[in-house]
Amino acid sequence: MRKDDCYELGKVLRTHGLQGNLSVFFDVDNPENYQGLDAIFVEIQTQLVPFLVQNLHLKPNAVLLKLQEIDTIEQAKELVGCRLFLPLEVLPELTRDNEYYLHELVGCQIQDKTHGELGTVQKIYDLGGQDLFAFDYQNKEILVPINDQIISNFNRSKKQVQTDLPAGLLEVYLENN
Repeated sequence: MRKDDCYELGKVLRTHGLQGNLSVFFDVDNPENYQGLDAIFVEIQTQLVPFLVQNLHLKPNAVLLKLQEIDTIEQAKELVGCRLFLPLEVLPELTRDNEYYLHELVGCQIQDKTHGELGTVQKIYDLGGQDLFAFDYQNKEILVPINDQIISNFNRSKKQVQTDLPAGLLEVYLENN
């Protein structure tokens, strides 16, 4: 499986117990959508390695994951820090208008309410508490927070993002040399 055909589900945070269990973070709005997960890809040294899911238990602030063939704390320790992936075709259906997955923003044209066409979303940065999209404008990389106040509309068929950038955001990047 190629990484381009997958989306990042989350990350292995730490081991849990002595039997190879993992405490993982699912970077999704509804972790319960993944309760019946049968298999998952773990990124090990830039390669996606498939694992069958033996058990997945949702807790209030964590997801406990047991993978087949990971039976010791030593084996589990080797996976700490690894990113978790699933194929794009298993993404849950979006139910509301104007919803989107972050990876869908990449390659979209940016049409701003004030500035007009700005360019194309090049990359998504996940900074933990805040996701940002990046685009090039006048030979500068511009970083924009991803939220409903800034992204006013997403048009999947046109691959277009309509934004209402905060006053002065572009100028901050353009003034700094």
